[in-house]
Amino acid sequence: MAQHDHTQFLELLHRFLPAAALTALAKAHGWFQRQREFEPVMMVWTFILGFSGGAQRSLAALHRAYQRHSGSKASYAAFYQRLDQSLLDTMQSVFKNLLRPSSTTLGAFEDILALDATLVRLWDALAPKFASTAQGQAAAKL
Repeated sequence: MAQHDHTQFLELLHRFLPAAALTALAKAHGWFQRQREFEPVMMVWTFILGFSGGAQRSLAALHRAYQRHSGSKASYAAFYQRLDQSLLDTMQSVFKNLLRPSSTTLGAFEDILALDATLVRLWDALAPKFASTAQGQAAAKL
């Protein structure tokens, strides 16, 4: 079985989304005043990297992903209370200020190649315009 070195990925994450910058944005938007049960950096990484797992997405799955990766034992209610306007403002700032494709070490994407008629699941409210093969669901075929 192949061994994977996760340190390179973590170094890339730290370079791509610096912890100090994420914490500063979270504090600037009032999402976190102090760190106790929740770590703003780990929550942002969970939102960006951990929400795409599984066919059915839910807040409970996001909460479990956060607990698994951070080691936190915070309740679902406490986690849910963090999902407010200040979180939205923080995430918008992260995408606006930190995730600039031309300024990252990854570079800008020039081409995207999709093979084998890939279906991308969309928000179900888009079903009237982007009908899927499943009733009441929305999808886009690449």
